[in-house]
Amino acid sequence: MMHVLIACLLLPTSAFSPKIALTRESPAANTPLTDLLTPLLPPSAALLQLPCISFTTLPPSNPPLATLLTSGSYDYCLITSKEAARVLLEHISPSVRVPQFAAVSLATSLILTAANLTVSFLPSKSTGHHLATELPPATTALYPCSALASTEIETTLKARGCSVTRIDTYTTTTPAWPSGGGTVDVVTFGSPSAGSCAAEAI
Repeated sequence: MMHVLIACLLLPTSAFSPKIALTRESPAANTPLTDLLTPLLPPSAALLQLPCISFTTLPPSNPPLATLLTSGSYDYCLITSKEAARVLLEHISPSVRVPQFAAVSLATSLILTAANLTVSFLPSKSTGHHLATELPPATTALYPCSALASTEIETTLKARGCSVTRIDTYTTTTPAWPSGGGTVDVVTFGSPSAGSCAAEAI
């Protein structure tokens, strides 16, 4: 985020009208950055919606995620992205018993708490590394995540003596871009996946 702000502030705005591409999956997802940038930019600046990622829910696991969530076999359920939280909520009934939740960030935890789920742990920094190294001692963890997520979390927790069940619940793909070309002055990226998808599209 800071790099985006610096790039925008360094633009020679007196000489031209800067065009800034916002690459989250939807205008709603870009709203926080839009609200942050708008007061810093001249009225002539253009914030353009150029989605670089889209999410696809994967086929159900075997056994299904809902069964694993209610099995009572896990000390924690690890949620490391907002999309993982949204997909998880599709598999939870409000009345069932579920594990403690550990969320990677406050934004991710708010999706869970809005559904009346209790988040028991947040790491000191919003990274998978900090979640895996700072999670209180546990023997089992359920980890529903993106198919593109690295293995760092399960590798780190297994080294700490925690058995991790990873379930790939969704993946990130590159949406079709409109034809016609055009240029922008700054491109923003909200995740490594967005950057990778943009590089593939270019």
